[in-house]
Amino acid sequence: MAEVTPALRAQAVARRPDAMRVAAEFLGVAGLERLIEAGFEVNSAGLDGRTVLHQAALDGDAAICQWLLTHGADRSIRGRCAISTSG
Repeated sequence: MAEVTPALRAQAVARRPDAMRVAAEFLGVAGLERLIEAGFEVNSAGLDGRTVLHQAALDGDAAICQWLLTHGADRSIRGRCAISTSG
């Protein structure tokens, strides 16, 4: 992988703060590993305040949750989003 400069990393995170969540959903652990290599944080949150750990837990994806926790995900982070339980 080509070297990622701090400026490029900041630009990527600013443009796609939800990249970690999207990677987990569509690419799994392999996608998460690549983004972390590129400088994304395991605890980064999308515009709605959800981290990838929040989303993986909501999706019931125990494997992604365990991988994230092993790689430093902070389970104490509280999202800004409100989850509706009414249907």
